[in-house]
Amino acid sequence: MPTARQDPLSDVLETYYNKVGRRADVSFFAAIIAAILGYVIIAAGIAVGVYRSDDMALAVVMTAAGAFSQVLSFFFFRNRAEERRMMLRVLADLRDDAEKSVRAARSLALIEQVQQPLLRDNLTAAVALELSGASADLKDIHDSMNLFSDGSAPDSPR
Repeated sequence: MPTARQDPLSDVLETYYNKVGRRADVSFFAAIIAAILGYVIIAAGIAVGVYRSDDMALAVVMTAAGAFSQVLSFFFFRNRAEERRMMLRVLADLRDDAEKSVRAARSLALIEQVQQPLLRDNLTAAVALELSGASADLKDIHDSMNLFSDGSAPDSPR
């Protein structure tokens, strides 16, 4: 059952998916139209060249326009494929972030159940370091906590 905190993420994902999907659909339909138009223009250019051999310049221009339309169609298709790849990559990243957030919340909830204050502080620091991407060595954290809790820190008043 999704929590209230997950609902906005779901809404964002749905909105993002819909927007990218609409853009991909527009690119796809533009590519189809450009491809069809290109084939029609190329066919018309060939027909002009065959049936009106005295007007070769028009046939060449029409065929070139059709070829240009085909190139344009290719770019629309490529744009659609790139948008789809980007969407899948972003959705995977968002999914990973959501999973990390759930794991972090679960970890912090478990840490709150620890009765020993020093151990709880050590674990909280380890989770913070892990979430920030830093190396979290519990022994180093524990030694550092002991250093500051003993009042033997260099800057602490004696």
